[in-house]
Amino acid sequence: MSELTMRFFGLEGPASQVGTTLVDLMFAAGQGGGVMWVVETVEESTAAARRVLADIETYGEPFFGHYRSPVDVTRKLEQSAKKNFELAYLAVSYAVSRECPQMRSVLVRLEDWVRQQPPFVAQQTERFLSEFRAYFEIASS
Repeated sequence: MSELTMRFFGLEGPASQVGTTLVDLMFAAGQGGGVMWVVETVEESTAAARRVLADIETYGEPFFGHYRSPVDVTRKLEQSAKKNFELAYLAVSYAVSRECPQMRSVLVRLEDWVRQQPPFVAQQTERFLSEFRAYFEIASS
């Protein structure tokens, strides 16, 4: 789902489907603050990499453990999707799961989003809608 969503926006690279960062997870656990993974010299890079990996194991793995299937991700997005990227992930999730009425509802929300945003954000979301519809062979509403 991430690959399709990013492709429809014209972006490259993976992204979290659930919409969190390691820093957010650490703050939620009462950790973090300030500068956490600073590397000022090459000699410090190994220790910093170990720290990042340990933090992923401590904070990231338990969080993502709640999302064992695409359905789990979809249910989370149903509760939290408010912005264009979150709604886009939800639309792709519904399309892949063949939940057509829900998918169309999210596309309407994205169309409303376009009308309320500044040009750059609107253009990006319009691109998503166009690419999404072409890929899934859906006519514009």
